[in-house]
Amino acid sequence: MASEIGLSTDPGRFASVMIDNTVPVVSIQQILQQPGNVPVNTCAIVNTGSPTFTFVVTASQPQSHLLGWSLTAYWGDNKSKTVSSDSYSNHISPSRLWAGITAVAVPPPGPTPWNATVAGDPTSTHCAHSFFLNAWDRVINGWCYIHGVASYQKSITLML
Repeated sequence: MASEIGLSTDPGRFASVMIDNTVPVVSIQQILQQPGNVPVNTCAIVNTGSPTFTFVVTASQPQSHLLGWSLTAYWGDNKSKTVSSDSYSNHISPSRLWAGITAVAVPPPGPTPWNATVAGDPTSTHCAHSFFLNAWDRVINGWCYIHGVASYQKSITLML
């Protein structure tokens, strides 16, 4: 036999629940060689100019519950270099909402171009590069995050 303590009108008997089934949206819209914002198409071979680039990206969460995002370059034999990243901890506000970024040029500030050159590694400017944009949201089930990473990838080859 089930029984209740108190009345249904007592304070604290009800809780508001928010359901958020949306996952982050990620996209690398453009790769731009610097200086001059020269567009670099997917799978292009870049063999002239400087090894500096900016990226127009979207890493957002429709309900403004983004946890963070990162853009990383991978090339060669297990080599990698961070391009740019950001997290909710840099945007905490009373509303507790952070949507992320939409169609923003990174890396910031300015943006300052990302340089593919890695001292002591000649493959950093003579190899295929894959750029991975990953994003995570802050949606939990009470114990842990419920969505995995959202990911987007573009590749170019540097022969500079």
